[in-house]
Amino acid sequence: MRLCTPWLLLGGMALGVSPLPAQAPPGPVSPVSPDQPGSRPPATRTAATEAQTAKHIQQAETRYQAVLAVQPGNPVALTGIGSIRIQQRNFPGAISYLEQARQIQPRDKALAAMLETARFWFYMDEGHHSLVSNELTAAERRYLSALELRPDSRQAFAGLHTTLVKALLAQPAVPPVQYVAPAPVPPPQLVAQTPVAVPQTTVQTPPPDSTHEVVYGPFVPYVPPSHQPQGKTATVASTGH
Repeated sequence: MRLCTPWLLLGGMALGVSPLPAQAPPGPVSPVSPDQPGSRPPATRTAATEAQTAKHIQQAETRYQAVLAVQPGNPVALTGIGSIRIQQRNFPGAISYLEQARQIQPRDKALAAMLETARFWFYMDEGHHSLVSNELTAAERRYLSALELRPDSRQAFAGLHTTLVKALLAQPAVPPVQYVAPAPVPPPQLVAQTPVAVPQTTVQTPPPDSTHEVVYGPFVPYVPPSHQPQGKTATVASTGH
């Protein structure tokens, strides 16, 4: 179900709107009674209007029907029967007659107001029956249509307020929220790590390069020239020792 904004509920309480809208029928509606060209004699329409004003509804309807039997498009008779249907709370019938008269007299403000009244009370009546039958979606739609015609209507506002309250009470109760403590988290367990074998690398010393091998001869002590005797030096040099 489509719910309206919460201000409708709070606003109804603040304004003191009755929980159930009053469904009083509208008061008597005066029919339009100007003389129309080509209509029946004024005495017939006057008699029907006087009978309706005196609340002789059946007599007035009979005379209006007599006019329509001769002139089916007579706007005065159509409007008169439409107003009688409003008093009888037969709003669909009233709308039918008044719309026919409206097509003949589209500029008649009194007729337009009467047609608006019939439509408003049609929506109100349908909304009330839907509310009693617990058809809350249809009731809400009807009351909203009535508020579109008369936004300041306290009766339409009360009907919509009652419908929304009833819809909220019909919803299943929400169970209370239970707090569930979270399960304790166990401490992290130490996992024994398997030692990883590290491969050992062997450093091999390259063989000596034979091309760069140094060959040492017999050791000959070095004797500075200043400490060598002249005679012996000459002897060593001559003998080769």
